[in-house]
Amino acid sequence: MFWGQSAAFFWRLLRLTLLFWLLHGLVLGLFLGLFYVVSNGWAPFTLEHEGVLLTNFRWIAPFYLLALGGLFLWQDLSKLALVRDDQRSVFRAAGRGMGLMVRGPIRFGGWMLAYSVIWSVGWWSSTQLQHALAPQTSIGLILTLLLISQLLVGGRLALKIMHWAVLTQLVLHPPQKAVPTDSSESPSQK
Repeated sequence: MFWGQSAAFFWRLLRLTLLFWLLHGLVLGLFLGLFYVVSNGWAPFTLEHEGVLLTNFRWIAPFYLLALGGLFLWQDLSKLALVRDDQRSVFRAAGRGMGLMVRGPIRFGGWMLAYSVIWSVGWWSSTQLQHALAPQTSIGLILTLLLISQLLVGGRLALKIMHWAVLTQLVLHPPQKAVPTDSSESPSQK
């Protein structure tokens, strides 16, 4: 069953991936253009001072990362919509993915925030530990750094699997609102 489904969805998912590569390129171009305009070019001789590029980057980068997170979420939800609805059109799947994202911004946004924080903390702690151990050179420390990097790779893989499991659960089985029961009799009347 897995191989049959893989063959059925491979080309569709590839087309969807190519569509989102194009969108990622457009978003990157938009933010690079904004950075270029705000910085008055990139030539170091036309800048007011050297800190202009860094200051502008510090202001623009968080918005770019936010847009990138939204684009990644849209891409993941579009993949799930493509498989769930057995869509042939990647544009229709992208539209349904956007619809899922718009209808449940708190549900999906909350998970993406948690996912981003967990990934960032794992990456930061691993980087700090590697930098603390890197100046010393011995075979034991090299093996320790290798083990740490492999644990980081395994952790990223586990986090990605958990990411897909959570999104699949949220898309296929959305939380139901509590339905009030019609109790015409109160407990005191029984």
